[in-house]
Amino acid sequence: TTSMLAWILEYEGLDPGFLVGGVPENFGISARGGGGAIFVVEADEYDTAFFDKRSKF
Repeated sequence: TTSMLAWILEYEGLDPGFLVGGVPENFGISARGGGGAIFVVEADEYDTAFFDKRSKF
């Protein structure tokens, strides 16, 4: 979903920055600063401990 959002913004000419966990085929890199005002970040809220429900970011 993160890379799809970054690609839609790119397609619309907004030149977003992004940071994703993998390497999207349409970008070929996992992160870039971008020249626009939007930065898309992929966050993983994986439940690592049943007793710790705080946000990790």
